[in-house]
Amino acid sequence: MQTHHTEDQVQIKIKIDKIHVSQFSQRDTPNDISEDEDINFNHNINFRASDLTQSIDTQLNVTVVRAKSNQELASISVNSSFKLFEGFEKMKELGGIPSGLILLTINLTYSTTRGILLERFAGTKLQSFYLPIINPTEILQQIEKSIKDSSNK
Repeated sequence: MQTHHTEDQVQIKIKIDKIHVSQFSQRDTPNDISEDEDINFNHNINFRASDLTQSIDTQLNVTVVRAKSNQELASISVNSSFKLFEGFEKMKELGGIPSGLILLTINLTYSTTRGILLERFAGTKLQSFYLPIINPTEILQQIEKSIKDSSNK
């Protein structure tokens, strides 16, 4: 299913169906890590809509890397599923999922992952490092490009 940018109003009822940490690992954190050190949070997000379950599924993969040595410190994969109770068929008729709905699911998955990492890093040398704020519109553009590229193959 494609994304679309439309002014048409579609009544949508959505709820979080599940949020699941499918993978988490944290390496032994070096003792010389400091609170002002540069830590990179490399991430990618996958998105799909399922006609069968009338849901939107996202998967966020994050790798936490020490910038100066490229040493991996932790990684996590979070899968989220959002069930649509109304509006799925209308979205299909209009040509795809409204970009605002995609942004919502990206934001919810990303911010939930931030909270999970806060909890997992509590009491460790990584507790003062936070998954950074992102521009979800840039993520949406990457998803749309990926959809377009895959449909051109």
